[in-house]
Amino acid sequence: MNTTINKWIHLLVWAIYGLILGLANTHSSSLGEVVGKTLILVTLHAGIFYANALVLMPRYFDKKKYLPYALGILLIIAASFAVFFLLHSLYPPPGHGPESHRVPLNPFRFFLKVSMFNVFSSFSILALSLLWYNYQEKNREEKRSLALKGQNLEADLSQLRAQINPHFLFNALNNIYSLSLSHSENTSDAIFSLSQMMRYVLFESSAKFVPLEKEVSYLNNFIAMQKLKDDSLDNIFFDAVDLEPGLKIAPMLLIPFVENCFKHGNYTQGDPAFIRIRLSGTGKSIEFSCENTLGEQVTVHDEVGGIGIENVIKRLKLIYGDKADLIINQNEGRFLVILKIRP
Repeated sequence: MNTTINKWIHLLVWAIYGLILGLANTHSSSLGEVVGKTLILVTLHAGIFYANALVLMPRYFDKKKYLPYALGILLIIAASFAVFFLLHSLYPPPGHGPESHRVPLNPFRFFLKVSMFNVFSSFSILALSLLWYNYQEKNREEKRSLALKGQNLEADLSQLRAQINPHFLFNALNNIYSLSLSHSENTSDAIFSLSQMMRYVLFESSAKFVPLEKEVSYLNNFIAMQKLKDDSLDNIFFDAVDLEPGLKIAPMLLIPFVENCFKHGNYTQGDPAFIRIRLSGTGKSIEFSCENTLGEQVTVHDEVGGIGIENVIKRLKLIYGDKADLIINQNEGRFLVILKIRP
């Protein structure tokens, strides 16, 4: 599509250039002469333009083969002289034709005049072709740079996503192991929740974005699994409110913050300890917050790898850039995370 548009732009520019040349030659004796001169000049100048931009510059100048490039320019200038004198033999200027009754032009002055005009016009076209070539090269370089950044971004994201799966599985199995040690009746429910979570991790988390409701479902399953450890826990709150349909989010983006609440919070100590998680989303932003109380000493309930929050911070930067605002605050025995994403 873009190539077609560019071709039409080039044709339009040369048509306008031809119109200007034709208007400048209105002193010619006939319309046919004006059209003939104009077609020859436009063809000559277009040939000079594209010979330099498409052949000489990429093959020689860019590769620092300056001698072949200079020879190519000299060949172009020589060819332009030949075309110019052919043009003036076909359409001799007034006072120089065999049928003219005017005083013939001085041959030397005529040669000098034609040569100066030819050199000036040829080098002007060469200069324009050089500017156009450099502009095109700059655009190509920017596209290559963006493509490379995209490849590097995808490689970084793939690496970060690869860290998520074993981290998630290790956490979940650790939870089920804890239940099995106490011969809990909830072990089977935990295994079922794990199967639901694994379906999301295995089949959804490789996508760049997923529906927000799937991320919510995953969080619900994770929290439900945590509650299975102690049926008496009533200080864990998760509210997903005002979620507009159609919203999407990077998969497994919120779970590290929730995991952190359960890993380091003192929620098992009862009131006033708590974990409070809230998620809302509109077309303008997705807002997430989680807060948990801390004991006098930081509690670690599950000895698992600590890649979660570091991982999500890197992913936020790679995927959302300045469209994501993250605040992490710890004071007065509380740990608070606030995340705002503008899709």
